[in-house]
Amino acid sequence: MEKMTTEMSRLLRQLRNGYGQKTLGLLAVEVLLHVAERPRTIEELTVATGAQNGTVNRAVLSMTPWYDRRRERVVCPDLHLLQRRRRPQSKGYRVHLTARGREILAPVVVDFQAPGE
Repeated sequence: MEKMTTEMSRLLRQLRNGYGQKTLGLLAVEVLLHVAERPRTIEELTVATGAQNGTVNRAVLSMTPWYDRRRERVVCPDLHLLQRRRRPQSKGYRVHLTARGREILAPVVVDFQAPGE
């Protein structure tokens, strides 16, 4: 148990200190841990966290690249931990961990879902 507590503290410190100037909020950390269990839709994350859709979307965007139409360029976060993939059967996205996300969470999360699921 002590090893798990130490690893969780290390993970939270790493996410709190961030890379560069941006740090992750608690909702973003909660979203990251839910996605570590299995890929999820924004709707599933909204239900799991109890947060509103827009708030969950902002938390996801803080860890995924996105296109800024105003500046006409792709904005990459300091911590690229999540990837949004279009769902072919319906509109919206399913959120997955990136390889970097799995690497950071490996000491804390035992079983990851396969990346393609």
